[in-house]
Amino acid sequence: MAAEFTVKDIRNILIRRKKTIILTSVISVVILFGIVFFSKPKPIYEAVSAIKIGRPVTPMAEVLLGGKASPPVSLNAASSIIKGFECLSAVARKFNIIPSTVTKDEIITSSKYMREIKNLESMINTSPDKSSSGVLIIRVHWSNPQVAKDMANSIAEIYEEIDFYERNKSIIESKKIIEEKLNQEEMELEQNRENLRNYKLNLELGDVINDTKVIVDRIVEKQRKIKSLQKEIPILTEGRKILEKQLVNSRYLGWNHIGATYTFNIFANLNEKLKDLRLKELTLLIDYNPEHPEVKAVREQMGIVIKQMLADIEIQTAQYKEELVLLEKTIADLQPQLKEIPDRAKRQSILERNVKITADLCDKLAAKLQELSIKESEMVSNVKLVRYAIEQNEPINRETTTGNFILSLFLSIVFGFIGGMIHEALDTIPHRPEDVADIFGVPILTSISRWVSHDHEAVKRKYPGISTKDRERYLSLASHFLVDSSIAEQFRVVVPNLLMQRKENGIQVISILNAIKEEGSTVFASNLAISLSQTGRTAVLVEMDFRNPSLHNLFGIENTPGLQDILLGNCELDMAVKKVTDLILGEINPKHLMAPPGLDSFYLLTSGGKVDNPSNYLNSLNMEETIEQLKNAFDFVIVNAPPALIYSEAYIVVAKTDATILLTESEKLSRKVLHSFRDQLETLKVRVLGLVVNKTKKVV
Repeated sequence: MAAEFTVKDIRNILIRRKKTIILTSVISVVILFGIVFFSKPKPIYEAVSAIKIGRPVTPMAEVLLGGKASPPVSLNAASSIIKGFECLSAVARKFNIIPSTVTKDEIITSSKYMREIKNLESMINTSPDKSSSGVLIIRVHWSNPQVAKDMANSIAEIYEEIDFYERNKSIIESKKIIEEKLNQEEMELEQNRENLRNYKLNLELGDVINDTKVIVDRIVEKQRKIKSLQKEIPILTEGRKILEKQLVNSRYLGWNHIGATYTFNIFANLNEKLKDLRLKELTLLIDYNPEHPEVKAVREQMGIVIKQMLADIEIQTAQYKEELVLLEKTIADLQPQLKEIPDRAKRQSILERNVKITADLCDKLAAKLQELSIKESEMVSNVKLVRYAIEQNEPINRETTTGNFILSLFLSIVFGFIGGMIHEALDTIPHRPEDVADIFGVPILTSISRWVSHDHEAVKRKYPGISTKDRERYLSLASHFLVDSSIAEQFRVVVPNLLMQRKENGIQVISILNAIKEEGSTVFASNLAISLSQTGRTAVLVEMDFRNPSLHNLFGIENTPGLQDILLGNCELDMAVKKVTDLILGEINPKHLMAPPGLDSFYLLTSGGKVDNPSNYLNSLNMEETIEQLKNAFDFVIVNAPPALIYSEAYIVVAKTDATILLTESEKLSRKVLHSFRDQLETLKVRVLGLVVNKTKKVV
């Protein structure tokens, strides 16, 4: 029958699942706080403006011309226009909800921009003012109070512009067309003037007539220079020939003596010098003959002067010829320009005519624009902003952030408890000793609590100065070394039950059986044997875990001789069984060992060695005989059996005992493992006296 949960059990579950509860609560509170924080509604502020819609005033010009007054606009129509695409798109551009550079067509074709327009529409509400006729209330809801205020006023202004435009569309559009055309013509006029200016800048004197006169004068001047040079070059050539003959005949008469018609300045100095030398020659010839050295020297100087004159004539002739070529080339270049004079005059005339035509058109357009501006000045809007929106300090929606945070904290605690209970439900390891007992269908003999720091301190106080190894050993043998402790009492609880079982059912040989290694069966078997001996009954503790013997290490004695030696016939039972005197000779301090009474009736039979395949020993006839000898020699035989789910020989050991005490470590084995352990015991029909739950967190 399943054990019922009590308040104490629930408390134990909460303690056991404390980490899960805390972790689940922390995760839940973080998630819930995040949801509350990120999903909390933004504060919405309302701004209210109002417009007055009256009967439109028709421009005086239209009335005089027989025009009809425009019909009044209904408030419903005004509301539709305000929430229409034109108005909303203008508002969206103004407040950068949509980029101001985006065109109308781009907005219509973009789903993103249309969503923004739709969202903006949901933020704007209009309704007639019940207290005043012809007044339309505009309400704007926005998360920023300043934006809400500005938007409410801007919507009224934009609607006023739209209404004004629709009523005066023909004049406004005509004026716009005229302005655009005037701008184009003014730009064209400026361009034509610029073309004329540039054309005149390309002319040398800025005018075709002046340029024509200049070109003709240049050609005449060049031709005159050419004729002059054509006269000078032959004279230089003739003079060169005369000087060359003088140089050959040594008759230095000079330039003026060769019949030259023209006198060149370049030869004036040389000719004067030559004349002086000739005069000097004639003077010398009066006194000397022509062969006189002085006469010869003068003539040599005259020859040098003539040579210099010939060189200068050659240079001057070359310069004249080059100048003549340049003059002819200049005349050749000026001839095409002279031919282009008629075309230039025609081009200038065309450019001047274009400037005049464009200027006349601009004057006409300006006059038309002025006429339309007069009409526009007469236009009056029938919409007036009568109530300006003001900035609100309080949002229209209440924030419940504090309440949501408190609720989230409460829910996170609830979720933490739920998480802990779910973890408990999904956990396959039973945590209550009663649950383990229900699995095996046996009573709980005792629960052995875990060692805590308090137990270590108790050993240190009672046995000061001992090593860590001895402290662990004394705690393991608490029935003797901590005889007055609660741990020792937990072992002694089993003794009355065993005494009654021996008296009523003759149970004498008892095996301590666990499922896996390191569950504490060796420690429990040792303390149980000591507790039995403390009642005055003789009790022998027998090691039958041949694969991993540990009793000799626990009591600090040699492992040999032991049970293996008896089974092999190497020694007798009384030689292998250790008495208190053998324990005194071991590792334990004799003073500590003998201080508490009760070990006089305690005996120990070690394994005698480690055996890899102990089944042969356990199934031998010597084993049967040894057990009979033990039963005859002692009141109780406590057998330390190997783990049942690891080694098969454990069931051989159990089969040779009168009854078995099951031992399991608390919260270590899953239900599946425990059920497997139980099924094997039931299959082998093992007699189980009860269950010992080891290493519990708290004694139940």
